[in-house]
Parts: sequence; structure tokens; C-alpha cells
Amino acid sequence: MKAKLLNLPKRQALVRVGGDLNQKPQIYSMQTLNVPQAAKQDEAERRLHQMREQTRRTYGRPRSEVEQELRDSKVLFDGGGNLSKIKSSTIPV
Repeated sequence: MKAKLLNLPKRQALVRVGGDLNQKPQIYSMQTLNVPQAAKQDEAERRLHQMREQTRRTYGRPRSEVEQELRDSKVLFDGGGNLSKIKSSTIPV
């Protein structure tokens, strides 16, 4: 079995199916589908830009809104990127 696994051609796999207490598992070979050609550089950049814009529209909020929420919750980031609770007298406005 080890030699068979090590010598499988590209895009080939062995799949074990079944095998409960009363049944021996069956082993099948399979082949994966051909993958499409990689996108050209300009198309990949266009897709990346589109994904970023969709993500920003769906999940993004204005920076000022987030900063205000942090000020209101009295939680800020220190210079090292760590969250820290601070006294209300030191909250920047």
C-alpha cells in the first residue's frame, strides 16, 4: 500500500470508503479534475481589487467611527498595537 501511494501519478488519489464493524472498507482510485489555467497578471489584479472593494463595502466602517467607538469604550491601542484600558482623563479627543 505504501509503495502504491508513493507512486500515484499526478492528480490521482486513493479513497477508502465504508468500513464499520461488520464491513471491510473498500479502496477506490480517483482522478481530480483538470484545473483551469492561472489568470493572467492583469486579471488577477482586477479580481483582487474587486474582492477588496466588496470586503470594504460589506465589513468596513469609517476610521473616525471606529476611533470614536474606542474612545467611548475607554479602550485604546498603545504604540505596540496592544489593547489597553486607560483612564478617561487620558483619552485623546
